[in-house]
Formats: sequence, C-alpha cells, structure tokens
Amino acid sequence: MKSKKSKYGLLILCLLLIGIAAGFRYRQVNAHPALRGVTEEKFFKRGELVHAYHVDFVVHQVKLTETKDEARLKVRLSLKQTGTANYGLKKDNPDFRDNMFFNVPYGISNQCDYVLNKKSQRVGYNYIAKNIKKKQLYTLYFSVPRETYDKRTEKTRFSFLVPLPDHYIKYSLLLE
Repeated sequence: MKSKKSKYGLLILCLLLIGIAAGFRYRQVNAHPALRGVTEEKFFKRGELVHAYHVDFVVHQVKLTETKDEARLKVRLSLKQTGTANYGLKKDNPDFRDNMFFNVPYGISNQCDYVLNKKSQRVGYNYIAKNIKKKQLYTLYFSVPRETYDKRTEKTRFSFLVPLPDHYIKYSLLLE
C-alpha cells in the first residue's frame, strides 16, 4: 500500500513540476509582444528625401523592363542609417536588402537579387555593414516571374519596410 501511495505521490510531483516549468516557459516566450506587422503604408516620389525611423533614403532612378520570362526592376538609391538597424527581424542587422521588395500587390513580392555600389561592384553583407552609417549610393536589381507580373490587380511598387520597435512602416514608390 505504501509503495502505491509513493508512486502516485511521485507521479503527482512530476506532473506538478512539468506544469510549473511549462507555465514559466509560456510566460517567458510571451513576455514581449510580437511585432504587429505593417501598420501603415506611406507613398513617396522619386527624388524625394525620406526621413524614416533611423534611416534616410532617396530613390534617384527606377527602370522597369519586361522580358518574355520576367519583369525586372533596377533601383538607384542613396541610403544613410541614422540610428540602429534592425532589418530582417534581427537585432543590429544592417542589411537593408532584407526589407526591400519589388512588390506586385496580391501577387509575389521578391527581395533584391543583388546590389551594386557606386563603382558598379557587387556588394554583400560585409560591405553594407562597414558603410551603413555613411551615405552610400546603391543600385538594386529585382525580378519577378512574368506570369505573376501580368496578373497584377494594382500598380507595382518598390517597397522598403522600415522597422520600428514594435511594428513596420512600409515606404512605397509606385512604378506605373
């Protein structure tokens, strides 16, 4: 009888400890509210200086071309990070490419294929991280499949999701 009581007591104690650990972990995971996503879309014009949260940028030139297989977008812009950069849902990530898109509404939105600096050299994360606090001129190249592009229901746009502490603001330039 005593061994039966001790088995049940041990089982109850284990379940209680598992419940306490699960409750603690639940509170830990949910302690910080998640990002609320994009809360606002702001449109800007080509050549306009945009002062966004911790970043200033100007889109100087855009060129949209269509081929048989895809639609291609070339964007020349100047960018200067004025505060901490948290792109791509990562703290202290300066790689702005993670938050720039060739946006085909109600279709596909593709990230940048590659980036060139002002000397027309292909750049990656290390170059961007090293020069993020300086005003830099970049040329970004994007592409989307032609069938997606042809099915668009609204004007395509170049979009830049600027992260704020708990949400994003989408800055968009209409292309058509």
